[in-house]
Amino acid sequence: MKRVPRVVWLVVSVALPFGFAALLYPGLPERVPVHFGADGRPDGWGDRNSIFLGPLILGVVSLFVYFLLTNLGRIDPKRRTPDDEGVMKDFALFLCAFLSSLSFCILASTAWPGLPVIRLMLGVMGIGFFGMGRYMPRLAPNYFTGFRLPWTLEDPGNWASTHRFAGRIWSWGGVCIVMAALLLDGSWLWAVFTVTMSVMVIAPMVHSWLRFKESV
Repeated sequence: MKRVPRVVWLVVSVALPFGFAALLYPGLPERVPVHFGADGRPDGWGDRNSIFLGPLILGVVSLFVYFLLTNLGRIDPKRRTPDDEGVMKDFALFLCAFLSSLSFCILASTAWPGLPVIRLMLGVMGIGFFGMGRYMPRLAPNYFTGFRLPWTLEDPGNWASTHRFAGRIWSWGGVCIVMAALLLDGSWLWAVFTVTMSVMVIAPMVHSWLRFKESV
């Protein structure tokens, strides 16, 4: 079976939130929530046309991310072409799908303010982090995505080791965040999210630094 071109999936991921927004639009009141506080309660309001703002912003971000990650060989300062451009293109498409999922969460929370929007958003983010973790060990050195530290960019071995380690940390971190979103609420949910994110960011950097110190 012929594979569907990636650009088709890109268009679908960007267009679907607009379709969902158009479906919701006729049933919306004239005034809808457009921003939510840390407790999940609406604290900003706008007219119902505002429902298209989220898909527009995240759609533009998706297109930019896809263009950036699929053209690394042209814009990389060292003109390095990733060893497997297909992996980077698939990763770019995954990020677009992730942003599209966040757009759906925003639309749902706008249409149904009673939804536990914070738990919903963090749950989707956890799934996204899990997916990113699965891709990390496959990313080739580049200046635009991954843990771009001086020693990872200069040492392919350090890059590979750091991203294998980060892949495990991000995958498990994503699972922890999803479980927290399912089981916790309020300050406990934010505490677990904050601690998990801190570990996901700091632990790979420490691993990379220790690997660098061992090599000098």
